[in-house]
Amino acid sequence: MGGPRVGYASSNSAALTVEVNAAEHTRRWCAETAGQWRTRVCPDCRVRPGATAGFIPDADAVLLLCRAHLLGRGRTDDALLAAVAQRLDEVRTRLGRLNASMTVDGAPATAADDASWIEALGFFAGWALPLHLAGERAGQSRPTERTVS
Repeated sequence: MGGPRVGYASSNSAALTVEVNAAEHTRRWCAETAGQWRTRVCPDCRVRPGATAGFIPDADAVLLLCRAHLLGRGRTDDALLAAVAQRLDEVRTRLGRLNASMTVDGAPATAADDASWIEALGFFAGWALPLHLAGERAGQSRPTERTVS
C-alpha cells in the first residue's frame, strides 16, 4: 500500500511523535503560567542550594508539600491534612473552570485557572517536570511573593 502511514484519527503518527516528544505545547503552557504556580511549588521539590530535603523556609510552606513529600514525612497531623485538602479543593475548583472553558459554552479561564493543571501535576507527580519545562530548576530559591487566586 502506497502513501504516508496514517495513525489515530487520520493523523501522521511519526509527526505527532516528534511533536509530543518535544513537549512544545506543554513547555509553552508551563512557561506562560509559571507566574501563577511558581509560589505554590513544593519546597522539598525546589530545595534551596546548600539545604537538604525537608527544609521548610516558613510555616505556611509546609502546606505546599507535594504528595510524595507529605507521605515521606510519615503520619501528619489532622490540621495539616485538612489544610492540604482545602488547597487541593481550590485547585479542583480552578481545574473545573479550566475544563469548562475548553467547551463551547464555557466562560474564559483566568490565569489562575490555566495554572491549575500544572499545580495538580506538581502535587501528584512532583514539580521536577513543570520546573524543567518552564526553564527553571530545582535549587533555585523559592520566590517569597504569594499569588492569590
